[in-house]
Amino acid sequence: MRDVLTVIFALLVILSFPLTLRHSAVKSIKYDFFVFNTVCELHFWHKDPLKIGGEVATAMTELQDLHNCLNIFDSDSELSQLNRSAAEQYFSCSERLWQCLLAAEEAYELSDGTFDVTVGPLMRLWGFGKKITETPTSEEVQACLNVVGFDKIKLDHEKRSLAFTVPGMALDLGGMAKGYALDQIKKRMESAGIDCYMLNFGGNIYCSKKAPPGRKYFSIGIRSPEESGKLHRTLRLRDRFVSTSANYERAIMVGEKKIGHLIDPKSGYPVAAAGAVTVVCSKGVYSDVFSTAAFVGGNELAERLSREMDNTEFIWQH
Repeated sequence: MRDVLTVIFALLVILSFPLTLRHSAVKSIKYDFFVFNTVCELHFWHKDPLKIGGEVATAMTELQDLHNCLNIFDSDSELSQLNRSAAEQYFSCSERLWQCLLAAEEAYELSDGTFDVTVGPLMRLWGFGKKITETPTSEEVQACLNVVGFDKIKLDHEKRSLAFTVPGMALDLGGMAKGYALDQIKKRMESAGIDCYMLNFGGNIYCSKKAPPGRKYFSIGIRSPEESGKLHRTLRLRDRFVSTSANYERAIMVGEKKIGHLIDPKSGYPVAAAGAVTVVCSKGVYSDVFSTAAFVGGNELAERLSREMDNTEFIWQH
């Protein structure tokens, strides 16, 4: 659903602690790579670069496997196979895909249907995935809405399988994949005993419990949606996930009209609102999902989620 690089991080500590040649000294180590169709960055503060390198190699393999599983633009991905066959028979899922589907079901319920991974047909209708030359008619939108809705899915928990109850349905897990990936890599790093790091998957960020040397927290800058290069606010965080949703990064032009990439699965239309919303919370998939859901559903939904979900904060830029 979205791939927004709206959150930038202001970690001046990276520059203020130069690497030393002593093996016992904590070193600042950074890796960049491309996955989920975006740039991913991993920052570590550790005394053993070889240990970090080994864990990063494993993490990169895990992330690429997850991307290959969920990539709707790859006809061979497991998700594409599911979309092709689940209207005719139950599709047996891998453990990886099944866990993502369970997270998607929870997101649908928590957001009262505002976040819905069955939005795939609407995304295609509005030109995300295929080029269109004119905006859809109200009849076309309504026809699409007839095949959208997580409540139209059947899940067989015993057999770890899924079926569509309506032909023409299609899942798109792009709006939660990076947040889910943050949770998985956080678990991996903690199991390896790595305690000081920051993960940035295309603007979806996690800051570890332990801050970099000489600091009490990580400084995360939220970019202003109106003034390029300027910060709206700087957050001071530890052990928190951050994600931002906005309409200005991945909008497309259809004729003379600019179309935002965040689609309301209830109305079938792109959200016209400007600005951005940032979520700070204690779970990666929640940060990814809630930022999209709040941008679509507005202040009322954000306020309810803040009340019901511990350690969840929404920061609006109108």
